[in-house]
Amino acid sequence: AGQGQQHRGEQVQVARWEDATGAGFVRLWLTPAYPEELGLVHYTRDFLIERERLLVRDTVVLDEPRQLSWLFQGKEEYGVALEGLTGSFGSRRTVRVTPRAPEVSFTAQVGRTPVVFSYASASGFKPFRHVRYDAEQAVRQVVAEFEVRW
Repeated sequence: AGQGQQHRGEQVQVARWEDATGAGFVRLWLTPAYPEELGLVHYTRDFLIERERLLVRDTVVLDEPRQLSWLFQGKEEYGVALEGLTGSFGSRRTVRVTPRAPEVSFTAQVGRTPVVFSYASASGFKPFRHVRYDAEQAVRQVVAEFEVRW
């Protein structure tokens, strides 16, 4: 996208589901969802769906080394917390997110999410918080995985 133009969004490249195993796979091509000035050469996000977990795998290639961050958002009223590097969302039915990337280490923090894009809100646009994972070192390419368990 050129200057002054809206980014184009993402594209679903693959989507499949196996009833017998209760497992699925989705691949999004995210490169066009970001402005060119960020220097993204390649960005895909894979969702490996299993009965007991969801694995989110980002493959990122940049034009030069940069520090990357990932945000996982949840409604403030349900609770967003951090224990070590594992983010927790909800108090009664907790969802946990844990980062994995052999070539990069992470720091994590909980913060308030100032804007969540949505056309409508069943909860009246109540506030969100997020767990933010920051790569501790600049990378030119990385495969980062986040395991989501419930």
